[in-house]
Amino acid sequence: SSKIVKKIFKMRLEGKTLTAIVRKLSEDKVEPPSIYNGKNIEKTYTTYLWGLSTINQILQNQIYIGNLIQRKYDKVNYKSKKKVKLDKEEWIIVENFAEPIISKEDFKTVQEMKDKKIGNYQKKYEYLLKGLVICGDCGKVMTVRRRLNKRKKKENSCETYYCCSNNVRYRNGICSLHYFQEKKLNKLVLEHLKNILKQYGNKEKMQKLGDEKINHENKKKEIEMEIEYYENKTKSTMLALKSLYYDKTNGVISDKEFIELKDELENDKNKYLEKKKEMEKKLEEKKKHSYIYDIENIIREFLNLKDPSKQILMELIKKIEIMENKQIKVYLSFNLNSEE
Repeated sequence: SSKIVKKIFKMRLEGKTLTAIVRKLSEDKVEPPSIYNGKNIEKTYTTYLWGLSTINQILQNQIYIGNLIQRKYDKVNYKSKKKVKLDKEEWIIVENFAEPIISKEDFKTVQEMKDKKIGNYQKKYEYLLKGLVICGDCGKVMTVRRRLNKRKKKENSCETYYCCSNNVRYRNGICSLHYFQEKKLNKLVLEHLKNILKQYGNKEKMQKLGDEKINHENKKKEIEMEIEYYENKTKSTMLALKSLYYDKTNGVISDKEFIELKDELENDKNKYLEKKKEMEKKLEEKKKHSYIYDIENIIREFLNLKDPSKQILMELIKKIEIMENKQIKVYLSFNLNSEE
């Protein structure tokens, strides 16, 4: 409703962040647009919660100053259903299309606040495990927060910690904070990984795996060569059949000879095609198993590095769950000990 839109713009103009607006609307139990447009067919505890993207869309929608925007998107080509967003210069804007509920001055101010990131600025840090850490109770990806530690004497001493993003955003009892120090979590997860993967640091095992990989690659090459062989045999048989039809048409061979030779060549062609399919199936199986050796290389690299990179950890870890009682569960992205 216009009353809610005006309230959202008013809060933003007062300097409130998008997160603060989301929290306030959710706390006041203001129904979000998804209730009216039929998106939420099954009602859940998140049904009445506002999202940041919804607030963002409202604050940028020119219909509230009376303008209608058309042709924001266009098809890639006439054959495709895929659409691309057009530059603002290409939009069709129909001014004074509807009765404005927000003044153009207020709307312009809000857009300028967005460009300057006023009240919504947060320095970006690349945390080692960010994106992998999940709240074990509500399933939401956990966010990282920084705060000044007043107990430390050093100036600007900040401590970083993971916390449930549902709790941070709504603070209305949906989930608890699940507070966990970021550095402590990094240390525990790295130690845990080293403990369960150190068996792969065995030189003899690595040598054996290396030999197995060479053998695996050689087998793949042999299969590929067999596929090529049966492809060539099929092509030769097809040419022979073509030549046979030519000989029959020109009276070089009798009808009886033609039928006998044709059946023989057709049988050969089907046999080669069948063998080719069989080899292709074998090759697919070999390709499926090759990921084992990729994982082994990643494990070896991880164990040899003093400070493993985020990229390696993303390859090894599927997700990390933090429970309310501080229990940590690490799920690996491959089948070793899938859970601990």
